[in-house]
Amino acid sequence: MGTALSHLANVTWQEGDLDSALKGYAAALANFQEVGDRLNVAAAKDNLGSIHYLKGDLKVSQDLFQEALTGFREVGSKTSVANALENLAAPVSALGDLTSARKMLEEALAIDRKQGVKSEAAWGLAGLGDLDLVEGKLDDASRDYNEALSVRTEIGEKGTIAESQLALAILALERGQPSETETRIREAREEFRKEKQIDDEMLADTVLARALMAQHKYEEAQREIEAGKSFVAKSQNRANQFQLSIAAAQLHAAQNRIEEAKRNLIAILAESKQTGLLECQFEARLELGKIEMKSGKTASGRAHLDALQKAVTSKGFLLIARKAAKERS
Repeated sequence: MGTALSHLANVTWQEGDLDSALKGYAAALANFQEVGDRLNVAAAKDNLGSIHYLKGDLKVSQDLFQEALTGFREVGSKTSVANALENLAAPVSALGDLTSARKMLEEALAIDRKQGVKSEAAWGLAGLGDLDLVEGKLDDASRDYNEALSVRTEIGEKGTIAESQLALAILALERGQPSETETRIREAREEFRKEKQIDDEMLADTVLARALMAQHKYEEAQREIEAGKSFVAKSQNRANQFQLSIAAAQLHAAQNRIEEAKRNLIAILAESKQTGLLECQFEARLELGKIEMKSGKTASGRAHLDALQKAVTSKGFLLIARKAAKERS
């Protein structure tokens, strides 16, 4: 019974219906607890943690992943321990503890390599690449992302290959190579469409819009943002929704719709504070500081960016720290 409920929840998750998936995994958990299936109790908690993470319930997801990790350690499932560590690292890093998140991912990667589980090792590498990027270590991010892509290509996982391409596209944009971003994103997005990975497709639309804005192709960027908005009703991925809204505000600012951009960013900042998604908060604050500078309010803009730079540096979000320093100069 519990296994069937879990399979059904997997399907609704893939379709982007997180509320139904949440109910399904909760029902599966109750069944597994009733029959005393400790391994699947931990697995159900792990799945529930993933759904809460996507919905922006970071503390809840962190607690569930920690319980799942404890359960997997108790039953001695090493591969599941590695998976839980990778999952736990996501809310831990999102809440600002990058050091602990890195230790978790490194432990998971060591387990996966020892066990010879290549697909899981690729997830660990991808997670490390994400941390590298946030910390401003672009060369390290390139190494980890490309190694993950190589592994995924070797084993033929088309969906995760596209996710690696998306990560490399974001990296290219941060390196000032928007045309490369555009090429990678268009290729990855086709695979997301085939696999009906709507959260990934929405993020791809967002990143493509940012790449087009970097090339001053504002009308094309607007079309991509509208395409991304078409997924908002279908997706409950809070981080991706915030990213799309920030990109829309960036476009408004580029089009001199300053007040509209500011209103939207202030709303994003307030909402992202409720979830605890620090990176989204920092990015919204960065855009608000840029708008102040663009509007000629140099003193307040620099004060805003100085405060942001101190906050992100203290947390290790050095990529945003560099951007803040560049904007205030």
